[in-house]
Amino acid sequence: MTKPSTLPVPLPNLLRGLELLSSSDIENIPIRDIHFDSRQVTTGSLFVAFQGLRKNGHDYIEQALVNGATALVVERPPSHLSLPRRVPVAHVPDGRRALSVLAANFYGHPSRKLKVVGVTGTNGKTTSTFMLDTIFQESGYRTGLLGSLLKKIDRHLSTSGITTPDAPQLHRALMEMVKAGVTYATIEVSSHGLLFHRVADVHFEAAGITNITEDHPDIHPNQEHYIRVKSRLFQQLPPGKTALLNLDDAGAACILPCAGKHRLTYGLHDPNADLKAEALVLGPYSSRFDLIFSGHANEFLHPGAPTRVTVELKAPGIHNIYNALLAAAAALACGLPLESIVSGLRTFQGIPRRMQVVYNGKFQVIDDFAHNPASLEAVFNCLNHKLFSNLLLVHAIRGNRGEKINRANARTIAMIGARLGFKEIISTDSSDCVQEKDRVCDSERTAFIEELQKAGFRIHHESLLSDAIRRAIKTAGKGDLVLLTGAQGMDQGATIVNQILQGEGEKGRTQNK
Repeated sequence: MTKPSTLPVPLPNLLRGLELLSSSDIENIPIRDIHFDSRQVTTGSLFVAFQGLRKNGHDYIEQALVNGATALVVERPPSHLSLPRRVPVAHVPDGRRALSVLAANFYGHPSRKLKVVGVTGTNGKTTSTFMLDTIFQESGYRTGLLGSLLKKIDRHLSTSGITTPDAPQLHRALMEMVKAGVTYATIEVSSHGLLFHRVADVHFEAAGITNITEDHPDIHPNQEHYIRVKSRLFQQLPPGKTALLNLDDAGAACILPCAGKHRLTYGLHDPNADLKAEALVLGPYSSRFDLIFSGHANEFLHPGAPTRVTVELKAPGIHNIYNALLAAAAALACGLPLESIVSGLRTFQGIPRRMQVVYNGKFQVIDDFAHNPASLEAVFNCLNHKLFSNLLLVHAIRGNRGEKINRANARTIAMIGARLGFKEIISTDSSDCVQEKDRVCDSERTAFIEELQKAGFRIHHESLLSDAIRRAIKTAGKGDLVLLTGAQGMDQGATIVNQILQGEGEKGRTQNK
């Protein structure tokens, strides 16, 4: 949804750059906002109709006109529409692609007035973008951030609810950043954002990829399709702008042919990487490594800068060292000095639901967004079983994502359980917390539980997240670890933990050590 612009934009100006199959009655009428949801339309709106995953926007044109729409952009030929009144109609081949052009035109192409970095990949997008935002702030700049956790416009923060906003929301946010004096903006770019052209008209200063592993089988029929969609971010980079690539990741390396000549690569193992990490020291809550610059990275360093520096990071695990390498590469591509990069990574305090220590008392509770095989592996690789007596895993099953990803998650947990020696978990539908779009269906629940039972696991399933967490807390003994994992279904987990502990006279403490 967009709110009215300060000044209306003439309809012909909005249509610039659109591929029009036909048009009728295009007049110099003022457009006050753009919507693809008829419920949000008000007087003066342009309504964009396209075929969605579940609904067809053309079925809601009449409602949009009743609500005040003064112009239409459609995928169906105008002759197929029965309009209750005369209204300008533009016929386009792809309504979602048109929505991106319209939004950029409506808000005056704000990304061209900022330095925008886009980060895509299966896992690590949120952490990488937060690290990069910290580096930008440490350099003294006003910054903006759009991602799964929040929308940040300088010092103003608001909740997000979606990784990559639809095009009108995104360009409006970028316009607000320009007005707030923001210099650098960082955007998490999801598969949905790329597939549905939400960022197609964003002018990126640099674009990076964390990794590509199995995820989103609901919209990608196979891994080749997933990689092709991820490639779009690099194909749209303007000439001379920098692609940031993880050479250690096989999926990300497939992007290389799309990256052009301007690139910075990073990795721990590939000798050709421009940014490398060596002398790794991994702790339970932090890490340290030597950041080494070679190859193309030297072209971005300021004169006299060292090519090897030690980085202290308040985040555990090898996966976070990869995230830090990407953030460092992006900052380097944006022209920031090495001192700001090292200082920013040292200042980074971690983020919610990424190995977040929710409670540390008689036992410990850690919460992580781990929601696919690779992220589950990364979390468990951070855990040192010598630091806890027993592990109690509470996992939120993924809703509305299909059986395939839940079976894959269950197999990964079974493999990890065999390695760490636990054979019992608590699963949950989180039906007391999730929105309708994230509800777990019977087949998804069955797929997850069946895979673990086949591996000899004992499953305690609770429909309510609160009941699942209460079971774990009541079971936990001195020195035990309660680990909360899962995507949206576990978002309220930390809050529920503290509510339960406070109700029992314990004092929960949210902390990142």
